[in-house]
Amino acid sequence: MGLAHYTAGGLLNLIFLPVFRLITAEIAIMFATVFVGSWLSTVAPPNRVVESTPAILITGIAMPEAPNQLVYYLHMMLMV
Repeated sequence: MGLAHYTAGGLLNLIFLPVFRLITAEIAIMFATVFVGSWLSTVAPPNRVVESTPAILITGIAMPEAPNQLVYYLHMMLMV
């Protein structure tokens, strides 16, 4: 069993088959990434009214409404 046995098909196929699969997967991933990126760059963003408050500018979410005073006082009385 010399070098000719390994180069005839066994060792070279074991080395190049996983590399070929890796290269094929990388090409597919790069193609999908470029396709999605180019599609997203041509799609217009949704039209909506942007409300700008200090809370949204700092945290990114809107502040909740003020609590009902009656519920607040009842809650505070029950906690005591």
